Amino acid sequence: MASEDLYELRNALTLGNYNQVISEAPSIKPSPYATKATSQGDLMIEKDYLLARAQMGLKRYSAAVRDLENSTERSHRALLHLAEYLKADSSTAREAAVEGAKEVVESAMKEEGEASEKSCLMAITAATVLIHAGELNTAHMWIKTWISNLSKKETAQEPSSCGANALLLELHAMLIDIYLRINRIEHAESELKAMDKIDDDAAISMLWHGYVRLRKGGEKDVKEALRDFMDLKEKYGNSTLLLNACALCYMASKDYSEALKVLEEALSIRESDVDVMVNTMICQKQLRPGADIKPMLDIVKSSNASHPWIWEYNRLSQGFDDAAALVQNL
Repeated sequence: MASEDLYELRNALTLGNYNQVISEAPSIKPSPYATKATSQGDLMIEKDYLLARAQMGLKRYSAAVRDLENSTERSHRALLHLAEYLKADSSTAREAAVEGAKEVVESAMKEEGEASEKSCLMAITAATVLIHAGELNTAHMWIKTWISNLSKKETAQEPSSCGANALLLELHAMLIDIYLRINRIEHAESELKAMDKIDDDAAISMLWHGYVRLRKGGEKDVKEALRDFMDLKEKYGNSTLLLNACALCYMASKDYSEALKVLEEALSIRESDVDVMVNTMICQKQLRPGADIKPMLDIVKSSNASHPWIWEYNRLSQGFDDAAALVQNL
């Protein structure tokens, strides 16, 4: 379930303000005036969930695992598998994490018999593991199932709570992520419309409007995407995620000089962000083809070997080496 009391923490996590989550989460305590012990228990479970996600966003996997390893909550167990996947240094470890995530979902479905609001955070997390692993069909099926079941509660007799709406927004955002990965912009735009019906002013809705516009790539869309990200910065503050998104807009407009300035600002907030480092190297090469990016490239390769850009870089490098070897042997 999703608690209405964690609105600000949830927004901070969505926008990459991980330190804010870590600093503010400990101050959230059960209310002594609560009438429902269950709702207070759900509050603390989700608070711990958000805190662990923030730790993982900063790549502090050991801290996240330490805080959750004794928990029996399914959302926490799914988070452990996500942490295992993200920190894995071998395909065997990643495969084990994926299987673990699948088992958590299968167990929940057998026990509860349906995709419920109670198990939604678990489904979101397990689907995240599968998206990272490229198993998009299964992730898509899970997300659609939970959206369908949660949406059925939007009736006059049982209106959706703010917490349920927050979960629905995240589920729709995950579908957009999948559709952008397979270049189905029209489906992504359909999900945006669904998000707007729930809450078009929500931070997550504004964020994904920006991503979809950026992906469409036209001059007007890129400008509107930049405006979306700038509005979020003004409303919620800077983060490496939002600064990187702004830089991508400048890069799409071939303004690499401005993009580099924004990326340097992002690195001043968190110098180890892999996406920011990758984009920084690209901008440096665009501005100065002879720029020495090896020190930063070595850092990215050693600490983020599973990153998609690194995989592609290594694949192309190996292809070049193989072609060079063939030429030498002619």
